[in-house]
Amino acid sequence: MVNGWSLMSNDERKRCKDVFSDAFADKRPEIQKLACLGLVGYLSRKTSNELKSFSEAYVRNSDKYVLIERKKRQDAKNTDGQSTKEEVDPKFLSTVMMMSCIVLCFPYDLPVFIPPLVSALVRHVSSPAAKDTISRTVLEFKRTHQDRWEEFKAFFSQDQLDSLISASSISYFS
Repeated sequence: MVNGWSLMSNDERKRCKDVFSDAFADKRPEIQKLACLGLVGYLSRKTSNELKSFSEAYVRNSDKYVLIERKKRQDAKNTDGQSTKEEVDPKFLSTVMMMSCIVLCFPYDLPVFIPPLVSALVRHVSSPAAKDTISRTVLEFKRTHQDRWEEFKAFFSQDQLDSLISASSISYFS
């Protein structure tokens, strides 16, 4: 895909994106990882403005899922924990995976729209369905940004820094 990108039609490019997005819902983690890598390649061909608008939309969607998750927890408390195990919402999983892919598009740089995206992403680390993806993304983000961290730290608010540091047990920044 990456080598033949310029030879692909818009329909073929869209089909590639759809295949990657559909693979996020696959039960096998190795398929999800490959879909994430493919989508990072796809997104890396987008302009910074396009990625910024995607990022802002996913942050808004993420905030909605935080409220939904909070309501589910409250409902579970009200029913004395007798709720049955719920299926993972595919839209939620897709949102988390897309946020992860956008973060991974900038391994050694930090556009201004990435800190809010990372902060929105780590708010879902307590979700069992998204925990592995978020942990891997945070660890990769920390690994690739550690050389210039003193410079990048200025882009984050204190709350964003706190959530990033506490998102995983290993902290390269502390």
